[in-house]
Amino acid sequence: MDCALAKGKLMSLVLLSALSLSFGVARTSHGQSLRYIDSSGNVRFADSIKEVPREYREQIYPATPTPVLTRQQQMQRQMQQDRIQKDKLRAEQMKRMERDRRAADIDKAARRKRNDLRQDELSSGFAPGAF
Repeated sequence: MDCALAKGKLMSLVLLSALSLSFGVARTSHGQSLRYIDSSGNVRFADSIKEVPREYREQIYPATPTPVLTRQQQMQRQMQQDRIQKDKLRAEQMKRMERDRRAADIDKAARRKRNDLRQDELSSGFAPGAF
């Protein structure tokens, strides 16, 4: 009885392996595996070399698959994009603060100059605005 059960499990495992292997082969055979650029500059895809016109066969290269990201990779990518966005906002804020500081320094210098002129007028004995 145990031998029959073991044979059944082994057969199930072999069958499952064969199915998964055939599914993988079928999946890759239906996918577009080659790409080239035609005379108009359009990217074209082909399943086999026979589908590519002779004048474009020199430039054939494998199609780049779209990477499949895990949930963790997606979260890491999102966190990196958020960090980049925060850094940009922080840099803009620093630029604004520096611009405001410069404007305040210029305004402060202008007020000092006006006050110095008034002090000069007062110390010279002439009435302000007499000239």
